[in-house]
Amino acid sequence: MRSLPIRVQRLVNSKAYAALPLCAVLGAGLDSWFSHRFVQLCSYRLTSRPDEHILDYPDSFAYTTFLDASAVSREAAGSLGPLVDFLHARFDEGRYSIVMLDSRRLTGAGPHIREFLFSGSDGNGDLLATGFDGDARFTAMTFRPDDLNDAFTSGLDAMRTEGQLHLIRSVIQTLRPPDADEPLSLDRIYAEICRYLACTPPPGFTVTDGWWWYDRAVDLAATAPVRFGISTHDDVREHLELAAGGAVPVDYPMLHLYYEHKRLLLHRQGLLAFGRHLDQPERAVAGYGRFVDEVNRFRLGMLMGIAEGRRPTGDDVARFGGFEEREGDLLERFLTLAERGAV
Repeated sequence: MRSLPIRVQRLVNSKAYAALPLCAVLGAGLDSWFSHRFVQLCSYRLTSRPDEHILDYPDSFAYTTFLDASAVSREAAGSLGPLVDFLHARFDEGRYSIVMLDSRRLTGAGPHIREFLFSGSDGNGDLLATGFDGDARFTAMTFRPDDLNDAFTSGLDAMRTEGQLHLIRSVIQTLRPPDADEPLSLDRIYAEICRYLACTPPPGFTVTDGWWWYDRAVDLAATAPVRFGISTHDDVREHLELAAGGAVPVDYPMLHLYYEHKRLLLHRQGLLAFGRHLDQPERAVAGYGRFVDEVNRFRLGMLMGIAEGRRPTGDDVARFGGFEEREGDLLERFLTLAERGAV
């Protein structure tokens, strides 16, 4: 029975497809790789969900060029034999596995098909998993082998018969971390924050790349602009305006990701402030820290409103509308300090 190192991280968990590989990355101690990424944002639309803006990290799938990633097609999965035997063979190779499973059968909740990360087995023979449980908490879990095999088979059946699920072409992705981390580069972090302010995509990024389970290009809305960086505020604000008018429900995961991103930017600024030996480094990031707290209060207010069945108000939209200018001013001031403190 082999178990691979895992960190059930709380830094990026608004999108399972980004959160799960990151648990393997950080479990393997590859923190510098992470510190260089998840600074930039993008937003786009899908033809299958035309009323929604999708807020995301361009780096959600950057792990596929860092970890040794390999996918198993839906067709090939039908002849794998018991899923648990496949997983144990991968653990012996030092590989984690992300698997599309029938979540309702496993957890009793969630979308029909949801991915889970497997990292080993416990002393009782149950499989160690990370993902969203029946209460939508991102957490560690264990599953019995028979339940896993059944959920895998049930999931494959659903993909053959149910609506958009037929688009899923791959159902397993295996991951093996490299032996060494990237060296930490403060200059790289500085450049990523500059790109965020300039609304510039990361070098080589293409929005159609990424989704390993099917080709995002077949669902990307061709006429909607793809926004980057601080300009993504416009799409979040537009979503809140639509929700305030009753046209769409509030997309809480979008707001969670927005807040999550601000925490990540605060952490990156801290690395720069201390790494470049700024005078009073805590003070250099204090203003942005207060901004993160305000964004968190806004997020929690929206969450409470959802629970109570209330729509956002015009005041809510206006409050959010002020975040873009405030964040821009704070980041510009910080970057000026960080540039002067460069060694």
